[in-house]
Amino acid sequence: AFDEKIVDEVAVWATPVILGGKNAVSPVMGLGVRLLSQAVTLSPMDSRFSGPDLLIRGKIRCSRKSQP
Repeated sequence: AFDEKIVDEVAVWATPVILGGKNAVSPVMGLGVRLLSQAVTLSPMDSRFSGPDLLIRGKIRCSRKSQP
């Protein structure tokens, strides 16, 4: 959805649980970026704890630039 530029807001939960593995699915699929300056950024951001979990929300501030 980020590659198609159809996302305008995101909400991400960070929890004190580690998941992963060789075949684990990434929460953000697509082409990715080569440089940090090409990354999608959020503004304004809001965050709050719910027990040990952290919710981070924000609107897309700048779309990823084309990769060289």
